Amino acid sequence: GFDAAKGEALRLFLPREAVLAGCGDGSPAALLSAGAAGLRALWAQDRAAPERVAMDLRGLPPAEAALLVEGALIAAWTPPVPRAAPALPPPKRLDLLCEDEDALRPGLEAAEAAAEGVRLARDLVVAPGNMLTPRAFADRLAALEEADLAVEVIGPKRLARMGAGGLCAVGGAADGGPYLVTLRWRGTIPADPVVFVGKGIT
Repeated sequence: GFDAAKGEALRLFLPREAVLAGCGDGSPAALLSAGAAGLRALWAQDRAAPERVAMDLRGLPPAEAALLVEGALIAAWTPPVPRAAPALPPPKRLDLLCEDEDALRPGLEAAEAAAEGVRLARDLVVAPGNMLTPRAFADRLAALEEADLAVEVIGPKRLARMGAGGLCAVGGAADGGPYLVTLRWRGTIPADPVVFVGKGIT
């Protein structure tokens, strides 16, 4: 039976179809899973989603409500490249029921930004190497300047001058050669810098 565990969802066939999503212990991870599970219960590879879905956030603190929305937005991602069995489209519209729209808005803006970042990362991960060449990858990331990120793209010639022999050797066979991209965001609070390093081979 349904016990509201993390990631659990129950479809109800009332006058209108509804879904109960389990929030588990109420942690941020559980709330993200609940938002995702609720949407997936209405939309699967073998079942088209309704064009319009409503999420009832009434009675929830704004921060918790925003996490449920973020989970649903992330779950609505579909692969951008052709597949043997193309995914059915997600709902076109998500309506939110809440008591105080102004209180919820800041959390929603953060949720939409986080979900957009996750979807971009997924798009890049699933893109085949013949489409996402190092040059194409660098171009995609250069567009993030619109999101207030400082973007530096270092191409093959500069990498060679820098003495980045390992990177040049690994990426030398790629169409257009190797590229190194650095993204910087200054943040909004005084804190020590945090660095993430990733490597992709195409």
